[in-house]
Amino acid sequence: MRNGRALRWSAVALALLSNILCNDNNHAASAFSVNLGRQQHLQLMASRQEVSLGNRIHARNLCLCCNQRAASLQLQPAVDFAALETATLLPEAEIKVHESHGQQKIGENSSLIFSARTVEDDVCEGYLLQKLDNNFEVHISYSNVNVDVDQFIAVFHKLILQYISVEYELYEKKCIDGSGANYSSRLRVVLDGTMDAGLSKHLERIGFPLPSEPQQRGGLEINRAKYIPFLNEYAFRHGGTEQGNTSLLALKMLSQRRVSFDFSAHEIQQDSIYQSERRRNNVISHQKQILPSFAIDELMDVVEDIKSRQWLSTNPDSVDGLPSLHLHLTTNGKPLFEQTEHGDGDGAAITFPQSITKMVDILNPHLYDNLLPSVRKLTNSSTVEISDVFIRNYGDQDESGTTRYGLSAHYDVTAYATCAITLDSTASTGRNGLYTILPTSGSHAALRKFFPLERGDGVVHTYDVLHGVDVDPKLNRSRTSLMWCTHMVRTIWPIEVPFASCVSFLYPPVFLNLSVSDSIIDVLHGVDVDPKLNRSRTSLIVWFTDGKDEDQGGVNQPWLLNPTDANGEFILGLASESAVEEDESHMLLKNAVDQYSLYLSSATRGNVFAMTSLAQMCDDGIVPESQYENILNILASRDDFNPFLSLDGSNRCSWNKVANALWYHAAIQGGYSVAQVSLADELMLQYMIPKDILNPVEQENTLLMASVLFTMALVQGYDSKESLDRLMDVECDRLNTMGVTVPSEDYFASRVVQVLLMSM
Repeated sequence: MRNGRALRWSAVALALLSNILCNDNNHAASAFSVNLGRQQHLQLMASRQEVSLGNRIHARNLCLCCNQRAASLQLQPAVDFAALETATLLPEAEIKVHESHGQQKIGENSSLIFSARTVEDDVCEGYLLQKLDNNFEVHISYSNVNVDVDQFIAVFHKLILQYISVEYELYEKKCIDGSGANYSSRLRVVLDGTMDAGLSKHLERIGFPLPSEPQQRGGLEINRAKYIPFLNEYAFRHGGTEQGNTSLLALKMLSQRRVSFDFSAHEIQQDSIYQSERRRNNVISHQKQILPSFAIDELMDVVEDIKSRQWLSTNPDSVDGLPSLHLHLTTNGKPLFEQTEHGDGDGAAITFPQSITKMVDILNPHLYDNLLPSVRKLTNSSTVEISDVFIRNYGDQDESGTTRYGLSAHYDVTAYATCAITLDSTASTGRNGLYTILPTSGSHAALRKFFPLERGDGVVHTYDVLHGVDVDPKLNRSRTSLMWCTHMVRTIWPIEVPFASCVSFLYPPVFLNLSVSDSIIDVLHGVDVDPKLNRSRTSLIVWFTDGKDEDQGGVNQPWLLNPTDANGEFILGLASESAVEEDESHMLLKNAVDQYSLYLSSATRGNVFAMTSLAQMCDDGIVPESQYENILNILASRDDFNPFLSLDGSNRCSWNKVANALWYHAAIQGGYSVAQVSLADELMLQYMIPKDILNPVEQENTLLMASVLFTMALVQGYDSKESLDRLMDVECDRLNTMGVTVPSEDYFASRVVQVLLMSM
């Protein structure tokens, strides 16, 4: 059995070292050394010094070892490069677009502020109009009924980039004016004239509503859940061309937008699917004024005192290694300290236990008398109980000056349900704080939607909601939240563990909240606070668990069993691998399920996280070879263009072909940054070991695909910068071997360099 990525990076290290010893290849020496870790890098440099002293016999032996390792890995091109080349636009085939800026009054209510048209034959042209109240319209027309989608997209992308730039300027202006993110703009896409039926159908499939009518809130009246996968595929297929690079820029700008979540529309949808007799999943509910203003004032007085005394926990958070900046009030359904811990009177120095007890006294009437009954009704379960209550702070600095602005998207796996209550107004505009990515939307950052919450409001969500926290650093004010959770078993201090850790991902940006001896929830979420707000954000977090169905084999998380959808299957499989409890009761869940079957079923239904886990299992040699063809057939039924589905001349399946095909689908159709980086890593391995099986065109295509994938992850906020820097070293080395001077006109004409320069 292979040890997955560790083995692959060992092979890369050998390849790099072999290249150093045999060819004195300086550029390859630095390539990806950071990803090997500092210790391995030091060993690599030490080996280089050893050889430089004359140990040529050692060099020859190491080259032989590298070749043997490459053969043992059965590394072959896992992509049909001929098919890929025909699907990729060549630089000379690029569609040139002329842009025109300026302001021209059109009628009483509109101004033309930007236009774009195809240079050749003026076959397609478009205009960006600014209406009253910051509403915008894109009008696209065509002189030829047979205009193709590439011409349409070339013009549309120029218009959409201009709109997002104007939208961001409005946002910046409001922030500078001191009014926060209180701006609103909307873009309507209008297609003028009659178009070919085939183009019309294709545009509908990629997210353009025809006829153009308002479809959703959030400024862009196109279906982003359809448009983002198309944009990913377009950027990948046209990598290194003007169209491909413009697509990457569009992905970057769309990922930076801050879109508000529509509670009313979601609750209408939930009402239509709820079943009265079952415990409910996929719950997202706006709870108004859980805490009254006077209670928040009293609570924040204590919080500020605690912060001034530096009593907030600064232990490294397992998600990102930053100080956690949290404060536990209740755990396992009981206050952290006995209720006897009260102050001794005025003038007495307050202690930490007394501060905690005071906050518990302030909160409990509102949590137990108001919130808990509401959550029981929402979840259709009378056995839901409060488990943990704690406070988190965002936007503050610790003693070292490190600032936390959010949490990556994750599932709260220690609770059946969670309620996040905002203790300030940072999230009131729906541009900062807690966000979600709905399960039908993939996982791309451009699909985030922020919950609009007034001070004292909360949002309740179940375990199967993907969520996170993000505060725009430009707002520069901290955010504080009160979090409350319920569970049916005792909980030790909650920890957050990368959900991908069970499958050995190198760069997991999505995480599960795990407790040492607790249950799991299936809501993937994150917190993002806009730093422009210029003050900290504080939230109260409440976790809930549910004791219903305790007779199901003693499993601590009975709500995870018998999942009914792809998301539930993935979370159950993941929980069975990840949950760890002191009394080893987690083994009951682990032994009750088959992780591979759960991931396969979930992936068959289109879950991109399950596909990524399944790809890692292929990479680790866990998936039986007899299943390879079945998995590829599943992917073929879901993806019209997946270059890694093509078999090479040997007409056989291999583990790396299956893994690459799974990673590709999750990276492109799901927009999952972990899959993007994993596939890019694998492509770099193919390039390095053994390099002589790739011809020059295949070498360029391999580096081009890797550069596009790393950049796709980077524009979502994933830290792939060092990998891109190392890839630039590798590309410079490739160009040097071709006689290209670095820098030179030919250097800047490289399609790989064109993509890499965008990431700088």
